[in-house]
Amino acid sequence: MVGDRTLDPFEFIGEKQKPTGFLVELLQSIAKEKELALNFRMVRWQEVSELLYSSRVDLLLGVVDARSEDAILPHLAPVVTVYPPSQTERRGDFLPDVSGKEIGEYYFSLPVMKVPYSIFTRKGFGSTRLSDVSGKAVVVERGSAEEEYLRSSGLTSNIVLADHPVEILHLLSSGQYDFALMNLYQGLAAYKKLHITNVVAMPQVLFSGDWGYTIAHGDIFLAEILREGLAASRRDGSYDKLYRKWFDEYRQEGKIDKELITKVIGAFAIAIFLTLLWNLSLKRQVTRIVREREKLIDFIRDGILAIDNLGRVTLINRSARKLLNISFDVEGEDVDSLVPEINLKGVLTSGETTYDLEQNVGGTPLIVNKVPVVLNNQIAGAIASFRDMSEIRAMAEEMTGVRMYVDSLRVQNHEFVNKLQAIAGLIQLGKYERALSFIAQEQAPGQFTASLIAERIKNPAVGGILLGKMGRCKELAIECEITPDSYCGELVHISDQALVIIIGNLMENAIEAVVDLYDRKGKISFSIFDESNQILLCVWDNGGRLSEELATKIFEKGFSTKARPRTSGYGLYNIRRMVDALGGDISLDFSPGEFTEFIVTLPNREGGDHFE
Repeated sequence: MVGDRTLDPFEFIGEKQKPTGFLVELLQSIAKEKELALNFRMVRWQEVSELLYSSRVDLLLGVVDARSEDAILPHLAPVVTVYPPSQTERRGDFLPDVSGKEIGEYYFSLPVMKVPYSIFTRKGFGSTRLSDVSGKAVVVERGSAEEEYLRSSGLTSNIVLADHPVEILHLLSSGQYDFALMNLYQGLAAYKKLHITNVVAMPQVLFSGDWGYTIAHGDIFLAEILREGLAASRRDGSYDKLYRKWFDEYRQEGKIDKELITKVIGAFAIAIFLTLLWNLSLKRQVTRIVREREKLIDFIRDGILAIDNLGRVTLINRSARKLLNISFDVEGEDVDSLVPEINLKGVLTSGETTYDLEQNVGGTPLIVNKVPVVLNNQIAGAIASFRDMSEIRAMAEEMTGVRMYVDSLRVQNHEFVNKLQAIAGLIQLGKYERALSFIAQEQAPGQFTASLIAERIKNPAVGGILLGKMGRCKELAIECEITPDSYCGELVHISDQALVIIIGNLMENAIEAVVDLYDRKGKISFSIFDESNQILLCVWDNGGRLSEELATKIFEKGFSTKARPRTSGYGLYNIRRMVDALGGDISLDFSPGEFTEFIVTLPNREGGDHFE
C-alpha cells in the first residue's frame, strides 16, 4: 500500500513511524475482521507508476476520485468504481461485462468518504464572497483535483501551482497571494499543526471529492472483501465512530460568528428575564389560590384526604388530621402506611367509587366515601372523605330512639284520653262497678310490662326504647311481649346509643313484617339476656316474609323487602356493620310463611371494643 499525504487527518505515518489516519484505521479494522495481513509503504506519487508496473503494490490509499480520466492516477488501466452493495445486490454485481482474462487489466476504486474543498484567505482580508476570487491569483497543489476544478470551471485564469499543502499555506500566510483552493479538512489540519494563525477558510464549499482506496491488477477478490467490509462498518457504527474521531474538529457546519452568538445570547437572556418575571407573578397568584383553597378545605367538617397516582398523600385537611390522629406533615407519604384500613390505593386500580362505607380506622368508627380522580381518561389519583360515626349515630338515635319516645308518648296520650272518656261515661251512667272493673283490667297488662322493664332492664335507654315499641305495637293491634326471664344489667363496653340503634331497628323491622298480616294476628317477641360477659338479644315475629333467596341478600346495602314509598334497605346493613365493629355476631333463623328471628350476640366485658 502506498500514499503520500502527511497531514492530519489523512496522515499515513505518525510520530512513531506507524501508519495512522482515518483511511488507515478504517482499513485496519476491515483487515482485522477479514483476517488480512497488511504491509504499509510510504511513497510519493511520482513512484506510483513504476510500482504498479512491477506489481509491487496491491492497494493505493488516499486516491482522489480514482477514475481513468483522473489527473492524479496514471493512465495505466481502466478503472471500475465499486459502490457499497444494496440489500438485493449479489456478490460480484459491480464487475464490468468482460472476460476473466480482461478483468486482470482493470483497477477497482472504492470511494470511502466525500471531502469538501473550499477557498482559503487571510484573516482581516475583508473578503468572504466567492465573487471576489474571480480573476485573482489562486494557489493550488500541482496535479490535484483542485487544479482540475479551476481549469474546468473558469473561476480564474491565474492559477499558481505549489508542490505541497504546507507550501500553499506559507505562500498564503506570507501575503504573496490572497487566495488558495484546498481540501477543507487538510487545510484546517495543516495550519493548526503549523501554528499559522492568520489563515481562515471561507464558509462556501466549492465542490466535494471522493477519497478512498484503489485496488490494482484486477484483484476482484480483494475488491469484494473491502466492499463488504466498508458496508459492514457503516452498519455497525464503527465507520461513524472513526469519522467523528478524525474530522469533527475540522467540520465547519453550524459554526456561528461571534456577533450572532452575542445577539442570540442577549435575546435568550431577555427571554429568561421576562419568563422569570412572569413566573414570579404566576407563583404569587398560585400561592394565593392555594392558601385560599387550604383555608376553605380546612373549614369543611368532613375529613378530606387526596393522593396522586402513586398513592402519595397530596392533601389532608384539619378534620382528617383530627379524625386520623395525625399531627405531623404527611404530604408525599404513602397512604397505606398511614391509613391502611381505608385502602385508598385500591381505587387507583379498580377505578370504582364507594359511598357510605363504614370502617373502623385506628379504633375510630368512620363512614367513608372513596372517589377516583380521572384526567384524560386516566386515573390521576383518588380522594377520600370521612366523618365520625358517632355523629351519624347521634342522628340515628334521634330518629330511632327519641322519635320512638315521642311516638310512645303520643300513643299513650291518645289511649289515656280514650280511656278517660270511657270511664267518665260509665260513671255518668251510674255503672260504678263496671268503671272499677275497667280500670283494673286496663291497668294490669301495662303495669306488668312497666314493672318487668323496670325490674329486669337496668339500662334506662334500653328500657325507654322497649316501652316506645310496646306502645307502638299496642296502637297497631300487634301482640308484643317481653319474655319474663329477660335481663340486662349495666353496660360495660357497649354504648347506650349502639344498643338502642340495634334494638330499635330490629323491632321496627318486626313491626313492618306483621303490621299488614291478613290471615292471623301479628305477634312479636323480644328477649334480652346478660350472661357470661355477653349481651344476647332476640327479636321474633310471626310475619314469615323471608325466603331462601331473600335471606341471602338481607344484609346487603340498599336491599329491602318493604314496599313502602320511603328510603329503606339500610337498617340491617348498618346493624351488621355495627355488630361487626363491636366484635359481636348476628344470625338469622326463619321459616317461610311462619316466623323470622334475629339473634344478636355482643361482648360486654373488660378489654372489648367500645363502640361510641
